[in-house]
Amino acid sequence: MQTEAEILTDLSTQLHSETIVSVQNEDPGVSTSLANAVILPQQPAPKKPTRQWAAWTRQEEESFFTALRQVGKNFEKITSRVQSKNKDQVRHYYYRLVRRMNKLLGPELCLDAKNSKDTNAAMLRW
Repeated sequence: MQTEAEILTDLSTQLHSETIVSVQNEDPGVSTSLANAVILPQQPAPKKPTRQWAAWTRQEEESFFTALRQVGKNFEKITSRVQSKNKDQVRHYYYRLVRRMNKLLGPELCLDAKNSKDTNAAMLRW
């Protein structure tokens, strides 16, 4: 019959994606030897479901930029003017545009999304 240490060695060589977690004794400062370790399979992170939003039409984009020019970065007011999109979609669209512009501008001309006045001005000039 195999010892616990031999079983652990066999399992660790067979299962490449496992991690070893040591089991703590009753005294929290002392951990047991590797022979008493527990092997838990490493679980892949659950995939976050992707959003299934419809693409923005030309009319919706024009309404968005008109509203952005008039009310600034007030997503609720923009949403009331772009009635076919909800607040999350409007906010997501705004920040996606900021990311795209930053990607095109490069690191030396990066826009700060927290400085909405400059970001909005850059978007409206773009």
